[in-house]
Amino acid sequence: MAYGWREASQFLSRYPDQKILVSKNFSQPQMATAFFWQIDPLLVQEASLAWLDYEKKGFSWVDELPEYSLERFTFKNFDFPRDKQLSDTIFVGRQEDFGAVEGVKVLKTIYYPSLEKKVAFVIADFK
Repeated sequence: MAYGWREASQFLSRYPDQKILVSKNFSQPQMATAFFWQIDPLLVQEASLAWLDYEKKGFSWVDELPEYSLERFTFKNFDFPRDKQLSDTIFVGRQEDFGAVEGVKVLKTIYYPSLEKKVAFVIADFK
């Protein structure tokens, strides 16, 4: 379930000034992001106060919120073609998140460590 976060984080470190939009098709992506980016726990605690909306809205989990953020990361379901208009944004998702979207430029594909070459992560933009 968590394979690929380390590799994705290492690759994304090349883009320190860009916003990163992460698909909610990953389970609880904010936790892997906080861990692999070594985000200060105080910053995570501050950001998580806004996440408490999930309780007020009757949800069981944070990732049921339509959208939430942690530093320069935003977690949401991609909404193409609208989202591809975002400038200085890198998209991190599963292969199915991109489907047949026109104009996607794959920056990095991370595969599960198997002979099947199953895709764990796709990192892309629309420049």
